[in-house]
Amino acid sequence: MNGILSFLQFLDKNWTMIVAIATLLIAFYFRIKSAINKWFKMTDEERQKATEEQIKKAKQAIANYILSLVASAEIDWEGTGLGPIKRAQVIEKIYKEYPILLEVVDQQELMRFIDEHIDQALEIVREKLRKEANG
Repeated sequence: MNGILSFLQFLDKNWTMIVAIATLLIAFYFRIKSAINKWFKMTDEERQKATEEQIKKAKQAIANYILSLVASAEIDWEGTGLGPIKRAQVIEKIYKEYPILLEVVDQQELMRFIDEHIDQALEIVREKLRKEANG
């Protein structure tokens, strides 16, 4: 009897939290169910386009992350002339943040992508640093 009383008191004290969690779980369930149904209703062409769009978004996220890493490395190592060390530091952090990249089949293509974005980020960061120094 004591256990039932304790349970009812627990429900009384935490009913809003319980309702909120139950609502979130139900919403999450229906969201996943909807996404799965949508995926299976797609044609192969639509799936390919959806996959390409997700890859495009992931590449943009990685490019933005590379820019922040390069900016940080440039500031940390400014004036040292240790470009290869800075580049290695950036690449190491990328793989640490996105370990799934180790599973990419074409590692050479991935490294070209990373190197290309590091070079672009370097140009952006150095230009901003020049403007700050002159302005």
